[in-house]
Amino acid sequence: MDLRKRETKMQRPKLLFLTDFSEACYQAIPAAAEWIDREQGALTILHVHGPEQQQRRNASAKMQSFFAEADRYDSCERVLVEGSTIPSLVEYCQQRKPDLVFAPATQPAGFPRFFRKSLRAHLLKHAQVRLWTRGRNGNPSTSRCASPDNVIYAVTGHNNWVQELRMAARAADFHNARFHIAWLTPHMEVTEGTTVADLHLGPPRVELRQLLQEIEKMSLSPEIHRAMGDEHRDLKRLAKETNSDLIFAGERHVLKRGFTGTQFNADLDRLDCEVVCFPESLGTGMSVEAPRTAQLPQAEWVEN
Repeated sequence: MDLRKRETKMQRPKLLFLTDFSEACYQAIPAAAEWIDREQGALTILHVHGPEQQQRRNASAKMQSFFAEADRYDSCERVLVEGSTIPSLVEYCQQRKPDLVFAPATQPAGFPRFFRKSLRAHLLKHAQVRLWTRGRNGNPSTSRCASPDNVIYAVTGHNNWVQELRMAARAADFHNARFHIAWLTPHMEVTEGTTVADLHLGPPRVELRQLLQEIEKMSLSPEIHRAMGDEHRDLKRLAKETNSDLIFAGERHVLKRGFTGTQFNADLDRLDCEVVCFPESLGTGMSVEAPRTAQLPQAEWVEN
């Protein structure tokens, strides 16, 4: 093998598509295909099945026909794993360290399963992987899946937030989509015993000066939306107001703690859009080069 080709293959982003062969997984194929084409990634399609021989045979038959178009990619493998779903997937991600995991929501809207662990929450918190997902609100159109018109990034304040910003900007630039940035100032977490006198706004996750410095390095002219209060509600509101098709957000934006444990934010699940979730601790990983031109634009500021 040519050394340059070998190096290119080794440097490809590792994309992992989790499937249970549900309708939601089939609906996610156009969006996954767009990501694979754009990133020139090495794809792995994975399914976890039970211990019985018949379960493996059924899974093998379904795996061969699922996302059949993927066989045309230079690098695509199909993997069957025996075991319990969540522990097996967390362990697999911890060992293989994929750059992006596709995990569409499979539970229909309106039918919550109480006391059932959230796979997406476990992957974010314990496997520490970037996660692509889509909500449960129905049957998204193929065109909306594959070509977003509006992309929004919620500033996370993670150590690698600059890489996250560039990843979101690159997606917007690739699709010639409008780019929005949600600069959210959170209030303190309310717990039992919290009084009105205790309530106050916390500092923004990233100083505005730092954000503007990074924006000046890009070729895009993003709209900056400022909001103060509940980050979960504010992100949902801004995503709806901007008609965003693709959201880039952090773990704190997409996960909520409740009496049944940590679950994916139901407000985002009800939106008709893709969501890329960033864990709090992660290396730079996938393509993070900021799109550039000779002329540096100014950010457009939107008060909310």
